[in-house]
Amino acid sequence: MKHADFKHHLQLTLPTLIVLVVAAFVRLKLGAAEPANGLERTVEIMSRTGLSAHEEDEMTAGYYEGLLDGSEKTARGHGGLLRNLGSLKPAPPDWKDFSDTEAVRKLPGFRRYDIKPGIDIPFKGDRLQSNHLGMRDRDYDQTKPAGVRRLALVGSAISMGTGIPIDKTFEALLEARLNGEPVCEGAMPCEILNLSVPGYMFTQQLDLALSATSEYDVDAVLFVVNYLAVGPMWSSHLGTLIQEGDDLKYTFLREIVQKAGVSPSDSTARIATKLAPHRLELFAAAIREARVQLQAEGAQLVLVAIPFPAQRKMINGKITDALEAVSAEQIPVWSCLDAFGDIAPEDLRLREWDNHPNERGHQLMFEALDKELRNNSRLRHIIAGCHEQGATQ
Repeated sequence: MKHADFKHHLQLTLPTLIVLVVAAFVRLKLGAAEPANGLERTVEIMSRTGLSAHEEDEMTAGYYEGLLDGSEKTARGHGGLLRNLGSLKPAPPDWKDFSDTEAVRKLPGFRRYDIKPGIDIPFKGDRLQSNHLGMRDRDYDQTKPAGVRRLALVGSAISMGTGIPIDKTFEALLEARLNGEPVCEGAMPCEILNLSVPGYMFTQQLDLALSATSEYDVDAVLFVVNYLAVGPMWSSHLGTLIQEGDDLKYTFLREIVQKAGVSPSDSTARIATKLAPHRLELFAAAIREARVQLQAEGAQLVLVAIPFPAQRKMINGKITDALEAVSAEQIPVWSCLDAFGDIAPEDLRLREWDNHPNERGHQLMFEALDKELRNNSRLRHIIAGCHEQGATQ
């Protein structure tokens, strides 16, 4: 084998080897109860570390760079990754993942699961309650009331408000502020339906967003862009569909998966490695599909950029890259990426083993989003129906 070929193959395989080593260390640290699939569990385990932001950046740098950038950059941070595994703080036994609770409702086909309607169970220090429509939100009529501006928030665990009382999530705080302190004279009453589901990747969010107009007659979809769109697990939904032979449903998905040379016989890690160079292409295509189809049904699309307490600089940069990849679509962006400022991650975490934002984090995200909305005429028009100079359809 030529030296160049050997180097190329080494670059492709090294991140996967690191994942396997990580998985082995994690199992030694957390015990045999942890699932063996390192790729599917690494981010979840990272999300409950008690490390400083610097340590977490060091720990994940090689993994993110290697996997997200198609393995063109090798795991330059893998020394820090292995060195810091001993600092991982395991969650207590009753700290269940959403997937391990009775709140999961399995669905046939593309989306695979959602939240079971009418659930009320203990969950991550609070309660996981859902209304009769399967939203972790207050109750709404499925038919939109007359004279109301109805929005659908489509995201994952952070926007659902994992571990936070329903009325303290950034979504609930925004809805209350919009109706209590309107953003303009003549602003319409607003409903924000929180359709977020833990673990949803942007491909699942796409499918959920496109169903929102027909199911709930929404005027706009607030499509959350957070760490799941840019982290190592971003392709896990696609990988599962491919491995199980399910229909990929969307033409652009079939075309890009075929171009990447992905096979149902590939391992999860192998699928992730093959899809990694196409991450931004897939994200841009999904957002374009959402914009076009929602526009055809008379609804507008807004991208909501949400921060993460840990690995902040790295993740915000990746989210910014994703937003730049869809800039040609001229979709309004409602961002609170800078909401956490220089606050230490441990002051924003739900618990020392769980990086989901706590109440302070949700309050900061709400304040940043509210401020941006009141300073942006285009967003005011879409969100509250304001008719002001400079607003666009």
